[in-house]
Formats: sequence, structure tokens, C-alpha cells
Amino acid sequence: MEKKKPGFIVNPITGMSGRVGLKGSDSEEILKQAKELGTEPESPGRSVATQSKILTLRGNPLLVDTGDDEANKMLTGYIKVTTGLNERIMLRVAS
Repeated sequence: MEKKKPGFIVNPITGMSGRVGLKGSDSEEILKQAKELGTEPESPGRSVATQSKILTLRGNPLLVDTGDDEANKMLTGYIKVTTGLNERIMLRVAS
């Protein structure tokens, strides 16, 4: 089995609780309250990576593992990734 190393990290829950007036999103309880109030992860929409880092995926999807199956499902699909000044690509994300 090939050992996998992280090469592209996005915290998908950053700022989720603040958008609905809660403080902190590190605890599962606060994150659950934020989700109940209708907030969703935004970080993937602001993802940045170098072209060389994207090439290391060799056409494979970016794998997401937040530790929360529901969050993983919300994050799968395609994301826009900024790779340089005025340069963006679409990248497939899978869990």
C-alpha cells in the first residue's frame, strides 16, 4: 500500500460559525449549530495551489478527508483553484 502525504490542505470549516454569529468552529457542537443555522463551507472556493503541485496528482482527484462524512460529501465535486495571477483551473475533489 502506497503511503499518501498531504500536499494540498484546505480547512473547509474556517469561518463557518462566524457567519451565523457563533464563536469558534473547532468543536463539533459549534459546527453542528452553525450547520443547523444554514451555513456551508466556503474555503474550497478560495483554494490556491501551484501548477507543479496540481501536476503531482497525475490526473487523479484531490482526496478530501475532514473526519466528517457529511462535510466530505459537501466538498466533493469540482472546485476552482487559483494557480497563478489570473490563472485558474477546475479540479475534481473526491472523498
